[in-house]
Amino acid sequence: MTIFFSMKTTKILFAFILFCNLIYAQPSCNCKENLILLNNALKENYAGYQYKKEGFNGIRLNALFQQLLIKADTKQYQNYNCARLLDAYVTAFEDKHTHLNYLGIGHLARKLSEEAKDSLFNAITEKISINKDSLILNQKNSTNYLEGIYANNRDTCVVFKNTNFLHDYIGVVLNTNKKYWKKGEVMFELKQNQKNQYDYFLYDELHSLESRRDIKVSQMNIDSWKRISSITNSPQKQENLISHNQKYCDSTLYLALPTFDSSYKPTITDFLQRNKQKLRHTPNLILDLRGNGGGSDDTFAELIPYLYTNPIVRQGVKYYCSQNTIENLQDELTEEENLFVRKLITRMKANIGQFIPLHETNELTIKLDTVFLYPTHIYIIVDRYCASSAEEFILIAKQSAKAKILGENTAGCLDFSNVKSYAPKGDIGVTWWNLDYASTISQRLPESPVDKNGIFPDLYLKNDIDWIDQIYQLIADSYK
Repeated sequence: MTIFFSMKTTKILFAFILFCNLIYAQPSCNCKENLILLNNALKENYAGYQYKKEGFNGIRLNALFQQLLIKADTKQYQNYNCARLLDAYVTAFEDKHTHLNYLGIGHLARKLSEEAKDSLFNAITEKISINKDSLILNQKNSTNYLEGIYANNRDTCVVFKNTNFLHDYIGVVLNTNKKYWKKGEVMFELKQNQKNQYDYFLYDELHSLESRRDIKVSQMNIDSWKRISSITNSPQKQENLISHNQKYCDSTLYLALPTFDSSYKPTITDFLQRNKQKLRHTPNLILDLRGNGGGSDDTFAELIPYLYTNPIVRQGVKYYCSQNTIENLQDELTEEENLFVRKLITRMKANIGQFIPLHETNELTIKLDTVFLYPTHIYIIVDRYCASSAEEFILIAKQSAKAKILGENTAGCLDFSNVKSYAPKGDIGVTWWNLDYASTISQRLPESPVDKNGIFPDLYLKNDIDWIDQIYQLIADSYK
């Protein structure tokens, strides 16, 4: 792979860097120093740092960091393009609660002239020399299921294996109607992670980096990209939940739970109130958690009595006591007195650099006086996008004799939680990135991790058959 620079490009890029400096009144980004700053920020604040470094992937993380330091000295990764290296390091920790936030290069590029934009993007974009006809022939002969030509609604890219410490596959532009993109430029990258899934690095219209973990990859699709060979086929439609209302019968109730954000709590409350009488007599309840990325445990609290069959044990968490986390907690305190948080802050100040339990007891046990007879069977649909509080709900449900978990493995985003923010300070720190990090570690570790593989369902559902239809078939079979 070759990165092309011209004298004109270099001059305009230098002018752009000066422009950035004027706006932010600070020196241009030294990528190596920012990478070291990021590692220190993780070490001093992230609750999973030592666990990850001392665990099975510690050698890999250390080796990657050394490779990134070498790359950080090259021209390609200075200033806003440095985000690719920072993102690669944070992503390698494989914790969806810990990630970078940054202003992409497009933020400032919008203020440049068209000529300056074109030269800037030409300088920072990775390029591959390609011949469409030979690529098509090679893809036909390839035995690698991911290699091929893919399209979305605006772009066509060829995807092929290209392995280094940043990616395992790259998507290179064949055709596009995006103004600032050209044939031969790398538009996205895929890196296989420890779950044998793929992390996705995509560059937008103005070449700003977006990254996502554990995207959906199949023989016909890479996220929103579809193979040209099947582009005329209609994509599989999302579940039309309204149409399933026609299939509801007196024996089954259905509730979609796409999020546990606090804004969704009134929807759950309304469902339970409207169906209060039905819930006392209806044997089956379907809870559809597909796509639920979490939110607040308080949002699902009203559902627990319907799941409850015996005492429910919940493992607590431990805070890693750092000055930055303490400052975050202090900022979160409202004018209303929160005695628990104030006591927590006092305990943390006395234990800087150590772990302390959020609660004094290691286990929190839920004990209720009543076990509802109905619903007798609760079917909970889960997928790879169920994360955080959704996974906490699933662990609770797994302790119920009524509940059955169906679908596929969840995302694996629960071992480290309670997100706080770190912003760089001082001369090295720049205003174009900050870090969100998990400040607590679950006391389930190391015996019962969730993040490595996600939570396993009790029954895997087939992807080629409507999942709701499969559950209705299970319900029908239960009456035979």
